[in-house]
Amino acid sequence: MSKLSGVLFDFDGVLSSVMDRLGRPFFQVYKKIRPTATKEDILFSLRDIVELLMRTEKGGRFYIPKMIIKISQLLQFNFLESFQFFVLMMLQMRQTQHVVFPIPGGNSVLGFATKRFKTALVTSAKRKVIKNAFRVIPNLKQVDIVITKEHVNYIKPNPEGILIALKKLGLQPEECVFVGDLPVDIIAGKRAGVTTIAVVNFQWAAQGKHQMLAANSPEYIINTITELPSLLEKIENIHRKL
Repeated sequence: MSKLSGVLFDFDGVLSSVMDRLGRPFFQVYKKIRPTATKEDILFSLRDIVELLMRTEKGGRFYIPKMIIKISQLLQFNFLESFQFFVLMMLQMRQTQHVVFPIPGGNSVLGFATKRFKTALVTSAKRKVIKNAFRVIPNLKQVDIVITKEHVNYIKPNPEGILIALKKLGLQPEECVFVGDLPVDIIAGKRAGVTTIAVVNFQWAAQGKHQMLAANSPEYIINTITELPSLLEKIENIHRKL
């Protein structure tokens, strides 16, 4: 077996918190529509939304409006509530869509990975989001290759972005791992022939997300991104022995 030479990262949900970007506006809008809702009610709804997000391919044209409509249906809003939810969420998301909320420990993990391996970022996020991320996740600047939505014709689960990154890094699939947080990431990684690492990174519905990721048979599952360095060392040792 070839030695471990490359680590490829997804962005949203791995290094940047999607739930901070989506969850904060959701809390505010939900309370406006249903003022009597408790925090527990909202968190319960968020768990259902996470499952919906995990079943839905990220990115694509009109992704955010479509997701807002699906979420309003999931929450069983009436017509007026659905209209309010759509308008208010679109306004909130317009303000936060390019804002990056770093996941704790992610910057340090990038520092570890970029010093020991060739690295790439393969994301469905737009170039503008990643440009903003450079300011709040400094070690992202040390990543060798960045593949954004603008670089591909097809987003994950299509493996195009991963395959482009491998070619630019000059590495073979068996030399690399891909770290993602959604089933589409794991599927894309498997189609590209790399070792897949699923990261849960979600405290509100960790068990449900773990089960959904496990159903796609990643080679490894970790609970948080901070567990990645020790796992990479473990994988390195396995490669050395084979």
